[in-house]
Amino acid sequence: MDRGAGVRGDPGSAVFQGFSLQQVAASASTGFTVSMLSGHGGIDPQHLSTAAGTLLNRGGMASMASTMLIGLAGFAFAGILTETGCLDVLMHRLLTKVRRTGGIILATALTSVGTALSMGVSYLTIIVPGQAFRDIYPERGLAPKNLSRTLEDSGTVFVPLVPWTEAATYMSTTLGVATTAYAPYAFLNYFGVIIAVICGYTGIGIARQEPVRKAAEVPVPAAA
Repeated sequence: MDRGAGVRGDPGSAVFQGFSLQQVAASASTGFTVSMLSGHGGIDPQHLSTAAGTLLNRGGMASMASTMLIGLAGFAFAGILTETGCLDVLMHRLLTKVRRTGGIILATALTSVGTALSMGVSYLTIIVPGQAFRDIYPERGLAPKNLSRTLEDSGTVFVPLVPWTEAATYMSTTLGVATTAYAPYAFLNYFGVIIAVICGYTGIGIARQEPVRKAAEVPVPAAA
């Protein structure tokens, strides 16, 4: 949805369509209702179809509070894992057992899926694994675009399959279809993860580069 459309449309409805400022503010917070159409353009709200009424009475920002809370909770959880060092410990233990390119791709995919399951935010399926693996790929001679592609294949497209994520919540409430109802038919969301892992083990589409080693840290003398 174009957020700018709401910013432009609300003042326009007051200037050109005769809605009051109170109605404009109410439509932004609690949502537009068909009762607001009374006296505008000769439209009688009583004559609108049930489908039109359902489409117009969506609830505004207040109806999206649960979705926004999922996002805030996910970002908070990700911050705790990162700042406490838990993520670094988990990644170190995981990567000590990974040697091949396929293993790195698989580890990235599993981390993205795990992030979706635990944090419930699509953005974090890119940010958290991306931060965790950003140095690993160059060190193993893999171009960074492999990491970017794997995050999209296994993180972004997998989120709508998890019922408690913000994406799945939005889809199920907007379309009226439960996540468990459409998940078995969302083949693209499954195939993205599977194909990413297959490419990792077969080498198909894997971009290589010269391995990049971390520069040795230079100790900083204590201040006098």
